[in-house]
Formats: sequence, C-alpha cells, structure tokens
Amino acid sequence: MLAMAAMAIVATLLLLADARPPRGPVVVSDSEIPHPQIETFQQKLDHFNYKDQRLFAQRYFVHNASYRPGGPLFFYTGNEGPLESFYYNTGLPFDWAPSFNALIVFGE
Repeated sequence: MLAMAAMAIVATLLLLADARPPRGPVVVSDSEIPHPQIETFQQKLDHFNYKDQRLFAQRYFVHNASYRPGGPLFFYTGNEGPLESFYYNTGLPFDWAPSFNALIVFGE
C-alpha cells in the first residue's frame, strides 16, 4: 500500500515538473552553458519493418563555438528524458571543447 502511494506521489511530481529549458544561460561548474543550435533530421519510425515508411523529426543540439577544422566531435547520446535536461546539466563537454577545438552534438 505504501509503495502504491509513493508511486502516485512520484507520478504526480513528474507530471507537474517543468521540463522546458531555463531562460538565459545556466551556471554549471562556474561556467555558462550557451543555448544550442537546434536541428532536426527525418528519421524512420520503425527500423524493423521495411514496409513502414513513417518518419519523424529527430532533434539534435549543436554547439560549434569552439570548433576548428580538424577538431573532434564530442557526441552525447543522452538518456531516457528530455534532451534539454542533459544539455543544460552536462558541463564537461563545454569545459573540454575549447582545449580540443571540438564540435559538441547532443542526440535525442
């Protein structure tokens, strides 16, 4: 019974949570996370059924302020959750990118 009540509380909190990205830069590890360039590409909805030709716009976020030709790609695959949450709360790629001249891409 207690487990059911706890699950109901968690479900309610998740429904009430605001998953939109914050306004303005977010301070993480004493550095500011810049707003991303938001891109999309058409992705197959079902990769296992060749007859199903439905597509959806898959998002990815790009930060290229530190990129220089020949620099690496730092690709973050994310987790099960809103892409904005991972972008604005993962400071390490942004700390490293200037030293490596890296392009940062967060995939949905």
